[in-house]
Amino acid sequence: ITPDFEFSASMIGRYLECPKKFYYSRLLHLEDKENINLIIGSIEHEIMQGIYSGIQESIFNEARVTEVIDTVWERYRDRFDNEVDEGIWRDYVIGRIKDYIESFGHIRGNQVITEEAFKFTLDNKYVFTGRIDRIDIRDEGDEIIDYKKGGSGKHQALINKFKKDDKDYQLPIYYYAVKELLGMNPTSFSYIILDFNNKRICEKVQIPIKPGNEEINTKTLNAEVLRETKNKLLRICDEMLGKRISFERGEKAECRNRYGGYDCEFLPICNKS
Repeated sequence: ITPDFEFSASMIGRYLECPKKFYYSRLLHLEDKENINLIIGSIEHEIMQGIYSGIQESIFNEARVTEVIDTVWERYRDRFDNEVDEGIWRDYVIGRIKDYIESFGHIRGNQVITEEAFKFTLDNKYVFTGRIDRIDIRDEGDEIIDYKKGGSGKHQALINKFKKDDKDYQLPIYYYAVKELLGMNPTSFSYIILDFNNKRICEKVQIPIKPGNEEINTKTLNAEVLRETKNKLLRICDEMLGKRISFERGEKAECRNRYGGYDCEFLPICNKS
């Protein structure tokens, strides 16, 4: 890896999951196998972006939402094996979007920014790139929002992904991107989980971010914790750019699922290399 390498939250996550998987996908650029979850996740993200883009009113217009769904869906129709599967997944997506609108869809911000691309240098050392799903700008504090197709963790589990477990650094990366590029001081980070715990209900997990080193609990963060997390992130980048002969399979990598099938799409070539 060269010193001008550009990092991202997903790239860091892939490396922490398994360095060899990172090597195949991000350095050799071998394509991940497209699966239905990735397709549906992309559709849901595009629909959410579409219904918020340029929106002014605080109540959703049903006709507008339907138009956005139809437009996005048309771009993905050829990704499905047959019309039956397409119909089942379309009903699923429409149900998730409508559940979100009914539960959390009201506009709370003075301004809504969608699909905000970023590129910044963390601590004048490493370049990070990415795209933030949504930022709600409000007088009482700005909120970073990320859409997830599914998930089961709430506040403590999501915080521990970077605070304790070294699995996912998306939240701190997005936090520093917003601070560096937009000059904001986000007061919360929210995950919109469209299918929470596989129960087909939408859940919003909002994690408050307090300034300085104010007292926090298991459901909140403060600036001091995020500074400590930034230092951990920099050490991970140091490790990734360090001299090495090869990228080895991660000690905790889950190569196969519990039923004996392939969990990692690179397992066939990994076993031979």
